[in-house]
Amino acid sequence: MISNIHPVTGIRYGVINANSVNPYALDDILSQGVDETYESLCTEIKEVVEDELANLSSYGPSYNLVDAVFYRLKDVLPYSAEFEFDLIELVNENGTEHSHDMMIDWIENKLSESYEAQDTTYIYKKDGYIILFFTGTNELMVLKSPYTAKVRLCSPCAPNAGDLDSPDPHGYETYALGPDWFEEA
Repeated sequence: MISNIHPVTGIRYGVINANSVNPYALDDILSQGVDETYESLCTEIKEVVEDELANLSSYGPSYNLVDAVFYRLKDVLPYSAEFEFDLIELVNENGTEHSHDMMIDWIENKLSESYEAQDTTYIYKKDGYIILFFTGTNELMVLKSPYTAKVRLCSPCAPNAGDLDSPDPHGYETYALGPDWFEEA
């Protein structure tokens, strides 16, 4: 499989600087798209809580359960003694047998309070488009679209992808954005 080319259609993925599109279009991606990094963290939280609850019989008091969860999530959720004590109290109040959903919800809420999407990827799927927005590089990658354009190829950072900022009538067919993605001149 060749990178950055749709495996079924053979059309190249398009890459464009996010500053080239209408700011309202970016707002749509941020508000209607899915933050893949955040979703991945939530999946990790769920898996850790499920694993640790499955090992509950070897822990003893709820403190050890919460401690194990916080230790495994140290790269996801910033540790604070207050967080740990609050979660221990919550587990003690509800009992460990009822802790699954409650722990996941509580930890995800704490994550959302401290989460900052500085270098994340949003995926937008709407109106025939599948677009990735890489906030770290401020680029959009068009993986599927009802539009195509002829453009030059990107630099080596996106091999085989088309550079939507470099139109070329003799270039390569590439998935592109429709006219409503750009400000009117």
